[in-house]
Amino acid sequence: MMDYGSFSRAFLTMFEISLANWPESCRVLVEDVHELFIIYALLHKMILGFAAVGVVNAVFTQETFKVATLDDGVMVAQTRRRQRAHRQKMETLFKEADLNADGFITIDEWEEICKDDWVQAWLGAQGIESHDTKGLFDLLASDDGTMTAEELVRGTEKLQGAAAMMGVIQRIIDIKRELKHVTGKIEISSAKL
Repeated sequence: MMDYGSFSRAFLTMFEISLANWPESCRVLVEDVHELFIIYALLHKMILGFAAVGVVNAVFTQETFKVATLDDGVMVAQTRRRQRAHRQKMETLFKEADLNADGFITIDEWEEICKDDWVQAWLGAQGIESHDTKGLFDLLASDDGTMTAEELVRGTEKLQGAAAMMGVIQRIIDIKRELKHVTGKIEISSAKL
């Protein structure tokens, strides 16, 4: 019984039973003391060994992931990964929509690809509403009535999440500036009369 002869040895043995080589220490109790220690050994290992240690491991893992998500390097890497994935997805969409492979999407090609229910659901999953295909095309395309792959990538980036809200706010600011400019000209014109 050299595993249990003193407090310090018993403490070390209980540590082993809870976290380390538990079968050997439990076997000594069962073989040399009494068979009822089977119940104690199994309950101790199931309750303390698996449950408590599992909870402690889960908490440490959760905290590790939380700290990792706050790390600037991890955040930058995740953002770049999202941007690359977005670019690849939009370039794939562009290739599918560019029916004549001329490097531009026209409104007709855009409306044709957006008729597909799967494409509409896919765009919705990207955070882009595609019910008004003409309006969406106007937001994404250049003034010449065509859309390049780069315009599709950049335009859809601006329509997603916080970027979309920033775009709306910027448009409101631009409208306010224009209104001030126009009302200033109206005031000057009416003052001259």
